[in-house]
Amino acid sequence: MNYNITQNGAGFIPNESNDDIGLYSSGIETCSAYVFYGHQGMVLIHDTGETTIESIVNLAKRCGTLKSAYYALNPTYVQIAEYRAKVHRHQQRRSQIHKAIGLQKEIKALNVAQGSILVRHNKIVTSFLPESNLDLVTSPNHQQREMINILNDCFIENNAQSISLDLQFDAEAFTPLPKLLKTKADMHHIAKIEEANLHNLGYLKLLTTAENLGVLSKN
Repeated sequence: MNYNITQNGAGFIPNESNDDIGLYSSGIETCSAYVFYGHQGMVLIHDTGETTIESIVNLAKRCGTLKSAYYALNPTYVQIAEYRAKVHRHQQRRSQIHKAIGLQKEIKALNVAQGSILVRHNKIVTSFLPESNLDLVTSPNHQQREMINILNDCFIENNAQSISLDLQFDAEAFTPLPKLLKTKADMHHIAKIEEANLHNLGYLKLLTTAENLGVLSKN
């Protein structure tokens, strides 16, 4: 059984849990994934680069004394010029995280060319895995949770790095949905400004999708 984690989300599984359960995340493109193994548990984080360093560090410390740590980037996107600034931001954040958690070892690199990662107590899998074969468990209101995190990421000031990590699966159960950081009116205002630039089309469509999912009211 594997628990699905969306972007700007994380999962924590204590070491006393069954070895047959794990954490899974997909759609890793310009994001960075983090994996921490400690004496008390393991963590998987899907970080867009806008979550707070503090929330990542605090969750890593829940694992107890760390035994190993990993980060994963998608090499396809690392090579694209327009994403290099974001790759550099991930590098800076990784350095801050390494220093803050006091890990003596380096944070080792993983390649997620397939855009997905599966974390178990005894292994990490980054090769292609059909989700139909994963015994995948999603949170209640999974689509709504995913949309809330997308909206919070899209409508925050660029490079604010101020979103609290959404701990989606904690030990034995999924947690309540996170809250939207901006009002519907604020997001519509930002969307209209952004869509004045032809390179930024899609904001209003995103809000319509959110309305259809019940994340935003339709009035």
